[in-house]
Amino acid sequence: LTCRTDLLEGVGGLMRRYPEATLHTHLAEQTGEWEAIARAYPEARDYVGLYERYGLLGPQSLFAHAVHLGAPERRRLHRADC
Repeated sequence: LTCRTDLLEGVGGLMRRYPEATLHTHLAEQTGEWEAIARAYPEARDYVGLYERYGLLGPQSLFAHAVHLGAPERRRLHRADC
């Protein structure tokens, strides 16, 4: 919730430029997070979709906790090799 879209875009660019770098963030730790994300980023289809939109999913992505994700989101993280 503290990142603006230009920062998310920039991090996606850095991940493409430096594939050896690791992205680490926390994801879905609290039950109310998705509602706050949906208000702040209405373009995201769901919580994982926010990271997908900005190119932040991949083998170099490490998401801590992620305990409040649904099965479809978990499958997409798995398919992206996060």
